Amino acid sequence: MNGEKIDWNKRMTNGKSINYYLYPGVEYGPGISAAAQKLMYPSGMSNNMVLNRTYTNSASKMDFKQERNAAASWAAKTSSHRKNSSGNYYAMPVVEKDSYDWVYATITINDAHFYSSSGSQLMSNEKIQAIIIHEMLHGYGLKDLYQNANYKSIMFGYTYGTATGVTSDANTVLNTKYPEEEYMKKLLLIIASVLLLTACSTQAKVTDKDSEMLTATADINIYDKITSEKMWTYNVNNISVVVDRNEVLVKVLIEDVSDTAKYVSSTSTPETSMRAKVLEVYKGTINKKEIQINYFGGLISIASAIEGVEKEAADKFGWLDVTDKENTFLEYEFDGDFSFETGKEYVLALNPTDSTGEIIVDNPEYYLVSADLYSVFVEEEAQDSRSAGKSINLKNVKTNIKSEILLD
Repeated sequence: MNGEKIDWNKRMTNGKSINYYLYPGVEYGPGISAAAQKLMYPSGMSNNMVLNRTYTNSASKMDFKQERNAAASWAAKTSSHRKNSSGNYYAMPVVEKDSYDWVYATITINDAHFYSSSGSQLMSNEKIQAIIIHEMLHGYGLKDLYQNANYKSIMFGYTYGTATGVTSDANTVLNTKYPEEEYMKKLLLIIASVLLLTACSTQAKVTDKDSEMLTATADINIYDKITSEKMWTYNVNNISVVVDRNEVLVKVLIEDVSDTAKYVSSTSTPETSMRAKVLEVYKGTINKKEIQINYFGGLISIASAIEGVEKEAADKFGWLDVTDKENTFLEYEFDGDFSFETGKEYVLALNPTDSTGEIIVDNPEYYLVSADLYSVFVEEEAQDSRSAGKSINLKNVKTNIKSEILLD
């Protein structure tokens, strides 16, 4: 590009289809998600890149961290990591990126460049997303461009560049480094909500970023980009299908929501418990006036989190160094910005289960919100009184999709 080389000779290994991970404290989740979409679907162009968020760090090849350093000149920075001769990961000097491939990248966002100490936003959302895309592209193997003639490129190294998404020069590099005909190992995405799908029983335990967790039954060509919505084995935007796929449809009044979550060994994920009063059962059988309902996510103490992951992962996160592990918490958010409210009524599609994660129709230990927010509804007033008693009108709290569900 105008006398500047836009990429290093090497690249991220198995980088075409990857997961990214947000460390606790990262506040730019929506911006990172939007940046990932723009990278996968550049305007007027195409590439073969696939990015999905994971909540398991060891399943990630692109980690995001956040710090606040007003004295630093950088708005964000990226380091690439490979193993040394002793088998330990290290941050590679940039000169090595012409000689060695790397396993994963770490992107650090400097919040001081995006928001003032008083909370005022200093850059537009579009500019913040452009910076995140720029750093993601570093992780894939692209360089900064510093000549002013390249100010229109997404890889221009100063924030006064004009690009808002992947530019053609960068997209060409992505297609060269990660071509369509390249065969990939099938990636076993570790997304907690997927592990408990009614029609999906596959579970995977990931121990290392470059381990055989990428091993699959067969090599395949990647022909589609998988969003969180597509990860479900059925159409979660069809309320009737969601209801059919769950054992129970019930209207409840939330009486209490636990302050903290607990790890469930069957899924290795934190679940928060609620106590709910049963108001009306539309599908299935519930023989109790009150039931326990669990959903994925919530606040979990460092002490409990350490018990739920391997020691190596806990050490990497810095959890082992926390002094008061019982009273220091992590927040796990699995499906958007939503909280159940005590005293409020919901209609929920649930699966009766036990601590093993199996569906137990008779005398279950608790009921699981198994499709995350796709199975959480509020009841809408019927538009036609003639259908009263024969159907129920539901609106999903995540998508706002509405549907009339016929009752038996």
